[in-house]
Amino acid sequence: MGMYNAIFDDELLNPLGIYKERLSQSALVAEMATVTPDEAQGVRDWLDRAGMTFHAGTEEATELTDAQLLSQFRMYIAALRIADDFGLDAVGIQYQQGLKDTVPASDLAEGLLNDVERPPVHSRDGARELYAGLALPHFNEVDEGVAVDSLVTNRIWTAMGLDPATTLHDIRWGAPFAGDFVWVMVISGSVPAAHTGGFDLPYSLRQPPMFSPPGGGTLCRGGGGLLGGSGGTGSLRGHGRWRLWRALAALGPGGSRKNGRFFRLPPLFFGGMPTGSAERIGWKMLASMAKV
Repeated sequence: MGMYNAIFDDELLNPLGIYKERLSQSALVAEMATVTPDEAQGVRDWLDRAGMTFHAGTEEATELTDAQLLSQFRMYIAALRIADDFGLDAVGIQYQQGLKDTVPASDLAEGLLNDVERPPVHSRDGARELYAGLALPHFNEVDEGVAVDSLVTNRIWTAMGLDPATTLHDIRWGAPFAGDFVWVMVISGSVPAAHTGGFDLPYSLRQPPMFSPPGGGTLCRGGGGLLGGSGGTGSLRGHGRWRLWRALAALGPGGSRKNGRFFRLPPLFFGGMPTGSAERIGWKMLASMAKV
């Protein structure tokens, strides 16, 4: 989205051996146009077999439709092919500020990229499977702080034999609780099914027209209880420096009840951090997002 606190200067990244390929949103749309209907349908078929539920209808303006989903799967394939072209180790889609008016939301594509278990995608000539058996870390809205942390986490967790699936969460609201400062984080994009218990548990709903006029599905999970403990980390830029932070947290249900009505929401993440984190993260470090 072009946020100031999401941009890391090359002078900070290059000494770490990390370099950027600056690509246009239009390149992604152009590559999507080269994906065949059969290739896009193949992604849908894989997800159907895995048990993913899509709450689809026929009204393009207000409902999730099959056509919107196929466009999202074209984006997923296109992103992998562009990443392969440039030899990328992580990729970010700057969905808003233009792309949201052109194609359906990038949420599903982002989440699939972040998962080791995902529909296979092949090179344009069909000769190679791209990033086979690997996650391609996606940093939502091109937040480069999340990119650094996702890449480091992917390398370390993979080397340790752990599942390297990651996502990004927006830092929404926080308050002191039981001696800690607890942040509530929520995101609809870049969530892998690995963070919701597998493909057979979450479901996909249409992005609201206010956020995504062309539609497109996201990933949600309803129900009660916690889905398990997790660790949150962040790579934050501020005042010419960047720092890493870590927090213990729990991933919560993707829904809530208010006045007897159930509201479906993207996955929630509750991060407990030492008291004072509100100042350090929200102000001193200029942070608005965290990687999980």
